[in-house]
Amino acid sequence: MKTLHRHLFADFMVYVLTATAALVFVVCVALVFGTADLMVRGVGAAAFLKVVALGIPTILPFALPVSLLTASLLLFGRLSSDGEITAMKAGGMSLWRVVSPLLLFALLTSLVCVWINNRTVPRNRYAQRRLLEELSAVAPLDFFPAGQTISEFPGLTVWVERIEDDELVNLRIYDRRQGQTQRDIHARRGTVSLTDDGHGLMLDLFDVTIDPFDENRPGPALVGRWPLRLGDVRQRRSYRERPGDFELDELRSRIRTLQESGSLSDEAERDREIMALRVEINKRFALSAACFAFVLLGIPLGIKAHRRESSIGGAISLAVLLVFYVVLVLVESLRRHPQFRPDILIWTPVLISLFFGWRLVRRAEG
Repeated sequence: MKTLHRHLFADFMVYVLTATAALVFVVCVALVFGTADLMVRGVGAAAFLKVVALGIPTILPFALPVSLLTASLLLFGRLSSDGEITAMKAGGMSLWRVVSPLLLFALLTSLVCVWINNRTVPRNRYAQRRLLEELSAVAPLDFFPAGQTISEFPGLTVWVERIEDDELVNLRIYDRRQGQTQRDIHARRGTVSLTDDGHGLMLDLFDVTIDPFDENRPGPALVGRWPLRLGDVRQRRSYRERPGDFELDELRSRIRTLQESGSLSDEAERDREIMALRVEINKRFALSAACFAFVLLGIPLGIKAHRRESSIGGAISLAVLLVFYVVLVLVESLRRHPQFRPDILIWTPVLISLFFGWRLVRRAEG
């Protein structure tokens, strides 16, 4: 039996590691493409790679359950197709005993996911979002949305028609910094960059018309190039923390504070805030428990598939995951409606998976 367990566990781990690596790679590629605009806006490669690296641990709570389900389906689908499950039953082996090491591993993985979901993921998610806010705040082009009037620069009003290839096209600037005289500055194109001290913006305008050029020289002037400093505008954006950014102890502490202090004048709003925090806590534990539930469900589904081809296992895996996560998202959307108790309902897909997994294993054993 030990030899059998060793071979099953080794094959199982190969499937798990392969599926996890594939999922992490796909999500990382999506993350790179999703944040590639940072590089376009002039953010350095080191900061860009840090954003991607911080996002990798946040993938694991979703990648591990998916990998375990896929590995269970593929492994036991292969064993069933080769007749090894039938041979085990003929030899008097209990299916529960055969799969016990895999279930134990799945249980340990669930416990590890509890720690990841409540420690590593919140820290990384918060650090990544703060970094993205800071990088976005200092990306020079972010200060010039096309087609909008920009009045955050002291004494200046700026309008940009469009942005092409990191250049501002057709700029109109009203400059009120020279005494009481307003200057109308029109440029066909311009570039923007941070000043050497990193605290201001510098506009390099080309094909510029300035009217008037200065108070002592009325009338327009044509200039080939005109540099314009916009002052100290590098300000950090305030980032409001979300429930997903808090560790477990912080979530519980905030719930106690809301319950005891009554800081919100609207009691209904306070109940919604408390429920949102409770849903976040239960979602983390439910996602962790999904590791065990998916292995328990994947084993009999793999046996029932009775096919060597990985396509059938992949199809079953996608169907189970689709139902699981759709229900999870629908229940989570009820966090603003405490009367439906979404903090309890969020366990529904996990409990259903456990129930059907247990029933199907018993049936497969018989």
